[in-house]
Formats: sequence, C-alpha cells, structure tokens
Amino acid sequence: GARSLASARGSVVAAQLSKAFLPFWNEAFPPLDHHLRSDVFHHDLAPMRQITEVWGPIRYRYATNSLGFKDATVRLVDPRGAGKRLLLMGDSFTQGVGYDFETSMAGRIARGLGCRGVDVLNAGLGGYAPSAYWRKLRHLLEEVGLRVDQVVVFLDISDIRDELDIYREDPQGALIVPLPEDEGAATRLGHFLR
Repeated sequence: GARSLASARGSVVAAQLSKAFLPFWNEAFPPLDHHLRSDVFHHDLAPMRQITEVWGPIRYRYATNSLGFKDATVRLVDPRGAGKRLLLMGDSFTQGVGYDFETSMAGRIARGLGCRGVDVLNAGLGGYAPSAYWRKLRHLLEEVGLRVDQVVVFLDISDIRDELDIYREDPQGALIVPLPEDEGAATRLGHFLR
C-alpha cells in the first residue's frame, strides 16, 4: 500500500535526478526533443539538428536539414533550388530508423543518384501513414513551395494500422492530432519515465 507507493515515488524522483545530473543517462537514453508535433501532418523532426537515437541496442546518428528531413549533414535546402530533386515519402523504413543516414535506404539512393546530380530529400518519418504522406506532401508543395521533379511514396503494411489507430479527421477534413492529455495514462507515464 502506502509503503510501495512511497517507494515508487522515490524511484521516479531518483530517475528524474539521474536524468538531470548523471551524464550516462543521456548516453543510454538520448533526449527526444527533436520530435515535434504538427497540426498539419501529426509529427515531424526539428530542423537543423545533429541527432543521436537509440533503437533497441543500436545507437545511430544523423542530421536534419532546414526542412526537418533526415539527412547526411545539417544543411540549408533552398525550397526553390535548381537541379534535379527526388522526394522520398514513407514511414520508419524510409526514414531509416536504426541506421545512420549513409547506410539507410535513402542514404544509399542519395549516394547513387548524387553522382548524377540528383538531390534526394528524405521526408519519411516513423509512424507516418497515407493521411500524413498526403498532408505533408501538400504542405511542402503548397505552403513551403518545395520544388521537386519526382516523388516516391513507399507504402508499408503498418500503414493500415497506423491509419486506423492514429490518424483522425474532423468533419471539415482537417487532421486531428491528439494532445498529450488525451493520451492514455500508460502512454503519459511512459513519456514521463523516458
């Protein structure tokens, strides 16, 4: 009862203090402050960052460019830039979760097409599904003014579940993004402990 609740509170306080003052914590659990909510297409990556992430036992590093896309380096991308451009859309496979940019699918495509003068832009992000692909693509083309020559969308079997479980529209067709307080207690607790 009361003793186990006090012990649990003490453990949570100790974990929070460890995060704040012990350097090994951020090595074991890098911050996730580069993950952003988006009212347009659910979630996104923060632009112009050097990022370290952990996926299971794998630690990997990548950068984001000025558009918030996973990239080889932090770089400015002129939305109206000249030259050939290929835009990749998809979920975690396209993003390259668990891989440095250079060894991800997008990185390999960029290396192969870069010598032909094609700039490969990777707009893929874990958890995306068709609703997010469509909204992000429309946002990039209409609001950002991104000029691209071709778009390749990589569909995934998990898109069906993500589309049903995550993405909702209001009666006017706008995407509804659940706020943290609308998430279940277990999800909020997981975010807090993380």
